[in-house]
Amino acid sequence: MGYELDVWTVAKLNAEGVIQGVKLVHGAASQVHDLLLLAPELCLFYGHDLEAPQALLTGAHGWIAALIFPGACRVLMRAAQAGNSQETFAIWGTLLPVAHYMFYDAPGEEPKHWLEVLKAALSLLGRDVSRPAPPLGELRGRQIEELRRLLLNVTAAIPTG
Repeated sequence: MGYELDVWTVAKLNAEGVIQGVKLVHGAASQVHDLLLLAPELCLFYGHDLEAPQALLTGAHGWIAALIFPGACRVLMRAAQAGNSQETFAIWGTLLPVAHYMFYDAPGEEPKHWLEVLKAALSLLGRDVSRPAPPLGELRGRQIEELRRLLLNVTAAIPTG
């Protein structure tokens, strides 16, 4: 388990040479521009999947994600680093339904855990992964079919060359 430090504490620790980098896991992407203003030398990674484009366009040096689609994430990262917000958000618009499926349950939908979705997605994409360990289970039936549909939408929409 980690501990969330406020941006002023992180900036102070950076100025004192205690830390050179940080991964932000929770909270708004606005923390990225706050930290880069207070500690411009800080190496900053963003790990909250649902605001990745905002963090990258603001200047985060990297993005920590589940990486179901490393090629698509690379394309998104390059677009953001080039300052192309239109392309960044177009790519993100294709990836976001998978992120939503991973982290949210629709009303009336059988509950699922993000790790169950991650392992099922990697397996559907042909990667050799283990089954989720108990108490987690595997996606089945409609859940796996919906995930398959979402994955196909991404692979069809984003050329990763």
